[in-house]
Amino acid sequence: MHVTEGANAVEMISLKIRNNTFIRTIVFIILISLFIAFGFITGFRIKFYSEIFSLIIFTCAYLLTPSLKVDTINLVSPRNLMLLIFFTRLVICPLTIILFGYQPWVLPEMPDSKLIFKASVISDLAFLSFVIGWDLINETGSSSTEKKPSKFRFRNNGIIASGLLIALLIFIIFYYGSFSYYFHTLFMEDYFGVQEEMGRLWIYSNILFKYVIPFFGIILGIYTLEKIRIGIWGKAFIAFIFILLIIFLALGPSRNNIVFPVLAFLAAIIPRYFRIRFRDFVLGCIGFIILAFLFQNIRKRSNEAIMTELNTGEKFIEFIQVYFVAPHIMTPMFNIEGKFDDVPFTIHSSFLETIPVFGTPFREKSGSFFYNAGYEREGARDQVFPTYGELVMNLGYAGMIVVFILTGFFYRKIDIFFRRKTPGDPLFRAIIFYFTLLYNSLIFLSYSVFGQFIFYNSVLIFIVMLLRDRPVYENHI
Repeated sequence: MHVTEGANAVEMISLKIRNNTFIRTIVFIILISLFIAFGFITGFRIKFYSEIFSLIIFTCAYLLTPSLKVDTINLVSPRNLMLLIFFTRLVICPLTIILFGYQPWVLPEMPDSKLIFKASVISDLAFLSFVIGWDLINETGSSSTEKKPSKFRFRNNGIIASGLLIALLIFIIFYYGSFSYYFHTLFMEDYFGVQEEMGRLWIYSNILFKYVIPFFGIILGIYTLEKIRIGIWGKAFIAFIFILLIIFLALGPSRNNIVFPVLAFLAAIIPRYFRIRFRDFVLGCIGFIILAFLFQNIRKRSNEAIMTELNTGEKFIEFIQVYFVAPHIMTPMFNIEGKFDDVPFTIHSSFLETIPVFGTPFREKSGSFFYNAGYEREGARDQVFPTYGELVMNLGYAGMIVVFILTGFFYRKIDIFFRRKTPGDPLFRAIIFYFTLLYNSLIFLSYSVFGQFIFYNSVLIFIVMLLRDRPVYENHI
């Protein structure tokens, strides 16, 4: 009897927390306070303490926040993208550390447990702040994703696709010289240096167009799936062919340039043309991450043996910990103050540094400049300074919390818009998800990368969005 009453009381408390944003926020504050207090009490001597608490914080936040639940209908959606990033950072990364240890990679030295704890606090606080901002919106109304009956048009989209094809042929003929050399550049890690003799105008044009040309494959893929009348396996084969075409259209070896349009295409066709079980989708995501890792290694075939790379599990564990910024990977940020007497405000410089010519004066004042100096790699740009780390360096913990609350708030706005406004317009849906991938850099990457995405990735795709055909719904016909 007492056990039953106790279980009912726990369930009632859990229900109150799940249904009240304010109470949930208080619970999050208590959680992070316990994490910090217990760390100081134990002197950071408990092995994998930071990693274990990250697992607890993600699990509690997910279970106590109903609006965070996985979207099992719109599998390739802003919400699931966000959950994948935080799940990998706060669950998968800690698990790889607990099971396989820290992968130091290019760290100048392995940090002590106190610095790892400090970086983990920043990462966990950013996540909880994001969740609070996400949960500030009380979603009302229907969230149905059923497509409305509409007349599919292809006039403007056909013109856009033709223009992108012409641009592709111009670049292949005049910039790359041949189809074979163009295809070869997809697997070259440092192909930018090969084309330096072409001049800045060609190089910058190639950078701008390489992000939009894959939409030629997206537009044709959507049109083909919309018009063709075959079984599900036939459509799956056609979708696979267009994914290969999108990869071929990537105009370079950048993983982002290949992965982003492929995911945008998947967002457009799921669930409009394909209904996929969540379990199968998760297995597909795991395979996708493994393929990205293999692609990174294949590109290095010219300077190191592929089999050596692929036969060691450490490389894959390193890939996970580095690209999803495990706390020990971020600890060089704490070396910055010791290396420089005066560190200026860096966020605006980080945002502007990637602009050609105009951004040059900002490059030695940006977060990535100081962060790489913390790695003892002065002048390098290869280490990405996570946004939450740069915010703490510039605005303190309070500033980072406020910014991530706002980031979560607008991310939820994007997710609601995506689910409500795009089901009847697959190309628009692909573009909105592509823009979500760019916005996602605010929680996954850095302000330098976000600036690069804004100035390079989004410009021509925004024009495609404006010029595209709108579907004509039955009540407008």
